[in-house]
Formats: sequence, structure tokens, C-alpha cells
Amino acid sequence: MNKFKKKTTYRSNRGRNSSGMGIYFFAIAVALLCIGGATYSLRSDIGHLDNALAQQEKSMKEMDKTKRALLSEMDTIKNSEDLMDKAKFQLGMVYPDESQLVYIEVNEKTEKNDINQNVYLSPVISVLRFFTGE
Repeated sequence: MNKFKKKTTYRSNRGRNSSGMGIYFFAIAVALLCIGGATYSLRSDIGHLDNALAQQEKSMKEMDKTKRALLSEMDTIKNSEDLMDKAKFQLGMVYPDESQLVYIEVNEKTEKNDINQNVYLSPVISVLRFFTGE
């Protein structure tokens, strides 16, 4: 028989398994990067919205202050006694006497339509005037 026996060699599966694991880890890394990018984008959007909300609240506070100031000024104007005191003392105005008051009568102006200026009615009116003798 043959003195030399052929040795059987076994191939290891390391090469095959490691390449499959590499693709698996690469896919996980890409997925994590995508999730991280989406999270960063959403946090950035939330930050912008928070800034806009803060500006709106600041603007509302300023408008509320202006509204309160105008309402208080309007309340002082509505009160006729305060208005009279303000006119007398701050502006130096004097309320007029009865002899200084003058009342003017205003008549309402009624608009007359001249029929002669109306292109459509003018011939009809002229015929009617002819028959009535006016």
C-alpha cells in the first residue's frame, strides 16, 4: 500500500462568516446614521419653532402692554368730567357762555334730477309737454 496517505484538509468558514457579518454591521451602521440624521433634523426644527414661539410671546406681551395703556387712556377720555378738567387745566380752555353760543340751522339738500338731461326721458317729456300745453 501506499506509504503516503493523502491528508485531508478542511476549509475554514471564517472567510464566509466574516464577510456576512461585515455586511450586517455595515447595514446597522447605515441605519443608525440615518436615524441620527433624522433625529438631528427634528431637533433643529424644534429649536427653530421654540425660537419663533418665544418671539411671538414677546410680541404678545408688548401688544398687551400697549392695549392696557390705550384702554386706560380711553377710560380717561370717556369720562366727561375728567375730559372737562383736562381741557380747563392742561389746555387752558374756557367753557363758553350762553351769549357766545351760536346755533346754525342746516337744511338737507335735496337733489333735483333734471329730466331734460336724461337722454331716454327727454323725448317722452317733450311729447307730453306738447300735448298738455306746457
